[in-house]
Amino acid sequence: MDKVLKPENLDTDPNTRVAECEWLHWQKTFENFLEALPTEGLDKLIVLNYVSPRTYRYIRNITTYDEALDTLKGIFVQPKNEIYARHRLATRSQQISESVAEYLGALTELSKDCNFQNVSAKEYQNVSAKEYQNEYIRDSFIRGLNSSWIRQ
Repeated sequence: MDKVLKPENLDTDPNTRVAECEWLHWQKTFENFLEALPTEGLDKLIVLNYVSPRTYRYIRNITTYDEALDTLKGIFVQPKNEIYARHRLATRSQQISESVAEYLGALTELSKDCNFQNVSAKEYQNVSAKEYQNEYIRDSFIRGLNSSWIRQ
């Protein structure tokens, strides 16, 4: 098997800012690796061979591939704080050295964690002005906080 196809060991601290990105990259690389292998008699639990000892401790007692991936995903992909994500989007300004296209790209990237939902006119009929008012007050409150730690 070509060495290029083999994934690196997953050796990421789940508490870092890049943990989710590194997990998603590793997962995709590993899935591509599995697709290149012959499927007959393949035990997908070989995932254990492609994680570091630090990561292995999370899945050492797991007996199925799906359970191993679900466990790792639960560790490396943390739920997003929608309110804070919207604050970051609303308060992001264009940087001095940033082009308009780069600024738009940054806003687009920030919007991915905002959990925007599809809505229809029918859905809006049941939402009161008070509810929108409360959401706007909430967002303004968070935007105006002096402490970044409390805001998060």
